Amino acid sequence: MSNFIGGTPRACIAHRRSSLCAGLLVARFQQKAWRTALSLTGGIAIEGCFPEQPCVIIANHRSICDAPAMLASIPSVVRPVVVLDRTYWGRHPIRGLVSRTLMRGHYIRRGGGGYDDLLRVLPLLRAGRSVVIFPEGTRSRTGDVGRFRRGAFALARAADVPVLSVGLVGTAEVIPINALRTHRSEISVRVGTLMTAPEPSHARAVVAQLARPSTPDSTGRQSF
Repeated sequence: MSNFIGGTPRACIAHRRSSLCAGLLVARFQQKAWRTALSLTGGIAIEGCFPEQPCVIIANHRSICDAPAMLASIPSVVRPVVVLDRTYWGRHPIRGLVSRTLMRGHYIRRGGGGYDDLLRVLPLLRAGRSVVIFPEGTRSRTGDVGRFRRGAFALARAADVPVLSVGLVGTAEVIPINALRTHRSEISVRVGTLMTAPEPSHARAVVAQLARPSTPDSTGRQSF
């Protein structure tokens, strides 16, 4: 029996398959864990359908509950990674532990060098994973969607993957800024359409429309 398949060593193929299976198991565990946690605060409803393909997923940012809501919603098959602020998440012992174990967070700097940090997820996108980014860079205190930074869109172009818009409603009610405890409120995750190389201003308008409080759309709505 040959030690090669299509010019690739069998050992390398076996290792890739093993890594993929391990990544899927971790992603499924994360999804289940966050769905269970959010069920205790009012549950989560997904409106629309996430594509099962690698893409840069952008969303509005209202709460530290945003990342868990996204991980509870995105299909585990794309093994999502969330881009997080290094200062807030990485340097706090409890938040750091949660972000590393339950979010598979990728830390970036905010004061300079952030785009270089962001480029380190390029291999993940090219390996078939999706990356979640909050382009505002900070949580909105008013509920309005702020100006989008260009990093997420440059990353999508570099990886040659589309951008998916998502609107989050209800996360700020579950964990408001500076809150010390959670509150009960259902979270709505509203999935938009895939966009190819959108301008940040256009993507912001799409996300703002999705994040606008409105009557839930029962079409294709999944609740957990």
